[in-house]
Amino acid sequence: MKKFILLFGTIVIIVITTQCNKSDSNQVKQLSINYPSVGRWGDNVLCIKDSSMIDPFKDFSFTANLQADAQLKIIMTNLSIAEKAGWFFDINSNDGWNITVYDNGSHQQIFTSRKAGVLDLDMTFLGPGKCNIDIYENNSITITKSIFLRWN
Repeated sequence: MKKFILLFGTIVIIVITTQCNKSDSNQVKQLSINYPSVGRWGDNVLCIKDSSMIDPFKDFSFTANLQADAQLKIIMTNLSIAEKAGWFFDINSNDGWNITVYDNGSHQQIFTSRKAGVLDLDMTFLGPGKCNIDIYENNSITITKSIFLRWN
């Protein structure tokens, strides 16, 4: 009986150890994305504090730094009441973003990464206005970070 208990105990320990090692080896590698506080064009819109009031007469960077194989999708939603309020960017400054045409129905524009490394875009705001920026990292279906901005 003692041999049976000893053998059974050994088998249980081996199974538990094997399962722990399997779960560690199956963990998804976290792909790094960071948002510098300043980009080529100025303060980074993507790391401004939530619910901030920003200066519409200033140039901003729309910038992120992606590790190889990282993916980034950003949906900007215009919440402005004023018809002409919104964000604008210099398409010639675009470095690494795929940008959809602004959708007048949903009041949204989608920005997706098209490369690793530093992505940047010169962006300005015309107002008075407000928007919500929803950030989705590494093909997540849930929002990783959300930023609400206002400008006058």
